[in-house]
Amino acid sequence: MGIDLSELARKTMEQMFDKGRVAYIEDVSELSFVGHDPLAGTLSLHDEERVARSFREGFPDLRCEVTDVIIQHDRAVCRWIARGTHQGEFMGIAPSGRGVEFDGITLMRFNGDRLAEAWSQYDALRILGMIGEAPERRELVQRWALIREEEERLAQH
Repeated sequence: MGIDLSELARKTMEQMFDKGRVAYIEDVSELSFVGHDPLAGTLSLHDEERVARSFREGFPDLRCEVTDVIIQHDRAVCRWIARGTHQGEFMGIAPSGRGVEFDGITLMRFNGDRLAEAWSQYDALRILGMIGEAPERRELVQRWALIREEEERLAQH
């Protein structure tokens, strides 16, 4: 019996972003996993988990509904919609108490039953606008770089 990539892709999105089981990505991914995020750029497995955790911390009631899954060969495309309330710090922005709703697409490449690579696209500026702050893209890139540097510094101690 073959691997059901549709179910595997859907479950990965739902576990990480709907159920808040951010570490689930470790259960289903290759150690050499590579992620691609519109704000954070190219990510290792650890970085991908960190980005997902930052969403869960900023929006602890975040819910993610996978609305479509399309499979072709070793790839799955998920179209999803996420909703939550900005109740924690997100990208250095203090909680606003405002609700957000945004949609996106994540393309996943599998090697057998292991997630090898993922590309996500979502409107990050729209999210920031909904929580009351929409900085220039240059500033966003600088914020992610500072967050990454701080986490690396903390990891060394």
